[in-house]
Amino acid sequence: TLLVPMLLFSAIGSAQTFVILFSLCLLFKFIIAGYLSIFIYSIPYIGIIVITLAVIALLLLLPLKKELFYIAPPKRFSSTQRPECAEPLVVALLGFFIPFYIIYWFFRIHREMQFVAPSPRLMTACGAGWLSAIMPFGTAILCLTLSDEIRALLANKNEDGGIRTGWTLFWALLLPPVGAAIIQAKMNRFITANTADTADRG
Repeated sequence: TLLVPMLLFSAIGSAQTFVILFSLCLLFKFIIAGYLSIFIYSIPYIGIIVITLAVIALLLLLPLKKELFYIAPPKRFSSTQRPECAEPLVVALLGFFIPFYIIYWFFRIHREMQFVAPSPRLMTACGAGWLSAIMPFGTAILCLTLSDEIRALLANKNEDGGIRTGWTLFWALLLPPVGAAIIQAKMNRFITANTADTADRG
């Protein structure tokens, strides 16, 4: 219930946006929960399976040490590759029509970012691929961090950061391929700026 409003609030910084989205999410939660409970309990053994999975998930969380939430994140070792420009429209179309392309794209863009500017905020390439494949809203979380990192890189070069992170997150939640295309456009802008900067120094 809190995930979507929290992500948009962190990107936009508007308390009003958070309150409105949180209220809508609560409304949808009550509506869905009412109809979903009727559906679940009409099917034999579904309720038992849900409870069993919840207990298993809780048991998997118990061994975690509380220190993991306070210490600095460890340095991530990820494969890298030299960044290359890609057409944002092509990225969006491939993401719409080829089911697994978006997973590959997140894998590739994280390899490129680790090559350009390794950051503890970014996941490894493999981790990003898995997150985009199996976690709800995983693509939105990845687009949020990528947008912030690339905008910071562009700001260091006195370049326009492009579409704001809040709108990037909005499209990543609504249509993940569009969010990926926006990130690719920002990455292209950084590659162009970096190439021009290297040429000026040469």
